[in-house]
Amino acid sequence: MPEMNDNDLRKLFQAVGHAQPERDLSDRIMARVAVTRIAEPTVVPPLIGKWGWAGIAGAAVFIIAAAFMTSGTSATSTLPYADTIMSWFSQKRLPEGQWPQWVIGSSVLALFFALLMRKVERRATA
Repeated sequence: MPEMNDNDLRKLFQAVGHAQPERDLSDRIMARVAVTRIAEPTVVPPLIGKWGWAGIAGAAVFIIAAAFMTSGTSATSTLPYADTIMSWFSQKRLPEGQWPQWVIGSSVLALFFALLMRKVERRATA
């Protein structure tokens, strides 16, 4: 089929004429628009699940218990099995330096950025 220029197209449309739309056209269009879903909510699973948080909590309890047992407090009087645990922890050496400050600082920064992201997400959905 040969290419038609603008003048040929205009003549073709004039020859065909203009047909009036049906009376219920807008009703049919609005009925379809009313039924059509615009957006579905997206369920996003959490990054850290329940078992992950349980593992983190267990590790935190383990670290706190290790810190108390190696700090020289007397835990043997309250716990009968603490001697074996304390002997095992006494063989372990923590790294020297300011690593506790770095761990605390990075934890605070991670919490800050998590709160910042939550605020941004709430602002985006509002």
